[in-house]
Amino acid sequence: MYSYKKEIDSIQQMLNSFLETKVINTAHLSKMDALIKRSDLDQIKTLNSISSLNTQRVIFGAIRNINTSLKSMKEKLRTAALRHENPTTAEQALELVDSLSNVALCIDVFNSSEIDASEIDNIAKLSRILYKKAKAFGFSEDAQSQLKEACVTEAIVKSFISNFDSNLAMELDLEEEVKSTVKNNS
Repeated sequence: MYSYKKEIDSIQQMLNSFLETKVINTAHLSKMDALIKRSDLDQIKTLNSISSLNTQRVIFGAIRNINTSLKSMKEKLRTAALRHENPTTAEQALELVDSLSNVALCIDVFNSSEIDASEIDNIAKLSRILYKKAKAFGFSEDAQSQLKEACVTEAIVKSFISNFDSNLAMELDLEEEVKSTVKNNS
């Protein structure tokens, strides 16, 4: 069975090697590709799972945080090698490994069995820690990059904003209608 944790351990070994040699060997950065690709697929798989919406949201966010952190880390390491910023960037990446590992363990559990509802809050907390650390070390994608990757154009955002009030009003009307129907049926 595929293991996020094992992949993170492999990445940690690679980063330790960079520190020992004081050189970021860009040929080894491809070790991150398998986990990046798997996390791309698992984001979609999570959204198509039969889990509750809250579980889907938390697990999707956790996988997304791993995915964006690794993609940004790979790019930053590649850039650092070109600029001869060795091994500072590798040290920063290594600082993120514990948080990546914590979230990876949770994803492995989700992929192998049913997650207990009480564990969802812990996963959300670990995912937020990963996100904040990744952002602090510069291993996160900016909003523009994420929107571009998701094929969300400026026109889509403007349309969403211009329709937000009417969509919200419609949603609130539906909610009130459901409440009154439930109340009348009781």
